[in-house]
Amino acid sequence: MGSLSSFPRGQGQVHGRITLTVASPAAPCLTLYRQYDGNAVHTLRFIRHSRDLGFSLAEIAALVGLWRNRRRPSRQVKALAQQHIEELNRKAQELLAMKSSLEHLVQGCNDDDRPECPILDGLAADGRAAPP
Repeated sequence: MGSLSSFPRGQGQVHGRITLTVASPAAPCLTLYRQYDGNAVHTLRFIRHSRDLGFSLAEIAALVGLWRNRRRPSRQVKALAQQHIEELNRKAQELLAMKSSLEHLVQGCNDDDRPECPILDGLAADGRAAPP
C-alpha cells in the first residue's frame, strides 16, 4: 500500500460526491484532515485535474471508471474528451458574443457626469433591466 497523505476536510467535501465511490479515507481521524493512501491520493489528483479542465462530475465519474478499467477501449475516452471540447467551444463562442455585445455598449458610453447611460439603455432594450 502507498504512503498516507492528508487533505483538509473541506477539500474532501469538494469531491464528496465522487470520493464516496472512488476513494475512502484510509483511517478515521479526529483532526481537520482526512488520511488517504497513495491510490486514493492519485485518484483525488485525477479528479482535481479533470475538474480543472472543466469536466462535470458525471463526466469525471465516467473518466474515473474508464481510467480504472485497464481493458477500456481508448475510443471511449477520446469520444468523451471530444464531446467536452465541443462543449468548451460552444461556451467559448457564447462568452465571445457576450464580450462583443458588452464592448459595443461600453463604446457608446460618454463617460461623463450626465445621467444618460447607453449601457443601461442597451440592457433595458434587451428586456433584461427595467427602470425603477
